[in-house]
Amino acid sequence: MEVGGTLGLLSRHMLVKSFLIHEKLKRAMDGGWKEIQEFKSFCDGLSFLTTNEKERQEIKANTFFKLASEPLKKHFAIWSNDLLFFGLFGEVETSKCLACILVDPHHTSTPCVNAEPFLSPFYKVSINLFDFRSFIISSCNDLKDINEGFHLQKLQGLVYELTEGKDIWSSSYNGGWRNIFLNQYAAHATHTQLVESAVKDSNFCSKKGRPEEYQSQLGQIRTGIITDITKGTRSAQVKDKLEKDGKCFKVIKDGMYCKRNAIRRSSFN
Repeated sequence: MEVGGTLGLLSRHMLVKSFLIHEKLKRAMDGGWKEIQEFKSFCDGLSFLTTNEKERQEIKANTFFKLASEPLKKHFAIWSNDLLFFGLFGEVETSKCLACILVDPHHTSTPCVNAEPFLSPFYKVSINLFDFRSFIISSCNDLKDINEGFHLQKLQGLVYELTEGKDIWSSSYNGGWRNIFLNQYAAHATHTQLVESAVKDSNFCSKKGRPEEYQSQLGQIRTGIITDITKGTRSAQVKDKLEKDGKCFKVIKDGMYCKRNAIRRSSFN
C-alpha cells in the first residue's frame, strides 16, 4: 500500500509519515484489507479455495496486520517522543495541530484543529487532523516531560507562532525559525538512513573470523573514502559535451569515476 506520493524520509515529516502508516495499517486490520484495492487480486484468489482453506488464509492475513502494529510502534516511537519537536517544522496544518497540543493538550484555551480534513501537498493525501491529534496524544509517553525538554524549551517562540497559524515555509514569512531549522536541525538523518548505510558498509568489510568491532571500524573508514571519491568524481565532470545523434554526453577525463566503482566493489579483506 502506497502512503502518499513520496517516501518522505525527512526528519520534519517523520511524525506525519508514521501517522499515515499507522492509519493505513489500522484500516487493514480485522478484515479491513478486503476493502483495499491493493488486495483485490488476493481476495479474488480466495474464491477458488475451499471454505477451510479460505478461513485459514483470512486468519493469516489478519494475524499479519496484527503482528505488524507492534514493530511499527517500536520503530517510529522516537518521532512522537524525543524527536517530536521536528513535527513543528512540517506543513502548516499539522504543525499548528502539534503546537496546540503542546500549549494546551485538552484544548481548553487554544483554538481547536480544523474540522475538515486537508489535502496535504507533500503527501498528496487527505489528513484528518482530529485523528492526527489523537495519534500524537496516544503515542506520547509523557507530554509534560517532552514539553520541558531542551529543544522544545528553545522553540517555545515557534510553538506560539504556529498556534496563530503562521507558516514558516511561506515566501512572505520574515521570522527566523526557518533559518534556525535549516542551520541547526535539517541535517538530522532519519533512523532508516543511518541503519541502512551502516549495514551496507559493514557487509563490505565482513570476513570470517574477523571481530565485529574491526568490521565496524573498517566500515567507517570505507565510508570516508567513498565520500571523498564521490565528491572528486562530481568535481571532475568536464563541461565539454559530445553531440551524437542529437544527444549530449558529459565527459569525465581523469578517471575518478572508474576508481569510485572499483572501490565500491572491493572490500577490506
